[in-house]
Amino acid sequence: MQCRAKKKGGDNSLTPVRGGSENVTTRKEQVSVGSKMTQLTEQLRLLTSELCSVKTKLNDLTQSISYTNERMDDMMGILATTNEKIKYLEKRDEDVQNLQVTVSQLQNELKIQAQQNMRNEVEIVGIPENLGENLNHTILVVQRNWELT
Repeated sequence: MQCRAKKKGGDNSLTPVRGGSENVTTRKEQVSVGSKMTQLTEQLRLLTSELCSVKTKLNDLTQSISYTNERMDDMMGILATTNEKIKYLEKRDEDVQNLQVTVSQLQNELKIQAQQNMRNEVEIVGIPENLGENLNHTILVVQRNWELT
């Protein structure tokens, strides 16, 4: 059997009528644009979500840096106080060393004075001590006896 084309102009009453400018290509483009809009909207939602996450992390980082700055300020204050104490102790140590030198010098002077005082002392041995005796009289007697010898 052979196919034969029917003549144009047959009964088209059951065929749906389309709008003048609408065709299959236009409908495909509309579906494609709608699909792309849906994809763009979804990507925009994802970007917004990621931006919120970055913003939260940035806020956390800002708080952490603020806390670190406060701690650093505290440490700088402690360091300044410690430096003042060190300077005070260094001066005090210098004063102690000067005082030790002075004490050493004074001890040497005392030794020298003690030696000089010992030169002026005389110990007389062999003379009995009596209660109520006059020490000056005893020394004069010993001196005369020593000059005579």
